[in-house]
This record gives sequence, C-alpha cells and structure tokens, in this order.
Amino acid sequence: SVQIAALPTRREAEAVVKGLAARGYVGLRIDGETPPFRIRMGRYATREEAQRALAAYRTKEKGDGFVTPVPAR
Repeated sequence: SVQIAALPTRREAEAVVKGLAARGYVGLRIDGETPPFRIRMGRYATREEAQRALAAYRTKEKGDGFVTPVPAR
C-alpha cells in the first residue's frame, strides 16, 4: 500500500480521506487505533505497482508518501 499521511487526530484523517475520495481516489483507509492515524491507499500486488500509484499521486496532488507493506489484520 501507499502511505500518504500520518495525522494526530482521527477527525483530521477522516477529512483528508473524504477529500481524496471526492477527487476519485479509491481504496483509502485509516490505519491505527491511536495517533498517529495513518492514511493508506490501495493494496497492490507488487511493489512496482505501488510505486507507480505513488508517482501518480505525487504528480496529481503535489503530495508525498511512501510504499509500505500492508499490516496484518
């Protein structure tokens, strides 16, 4: 997955997710029960696929992030 933010409150994380979803992003989720609340997107089959998604996000949103393994649930 791609982590695009880590925020101090769930409310802030939910607002970011809502805004990104409104702009067409899918597969968004908030991970963590306590701060920081990590916003991640996608469950990619390969690291390369996740890197491409991150590059597209950086270009479109002028944001940053990094590829990270999906935590076990």
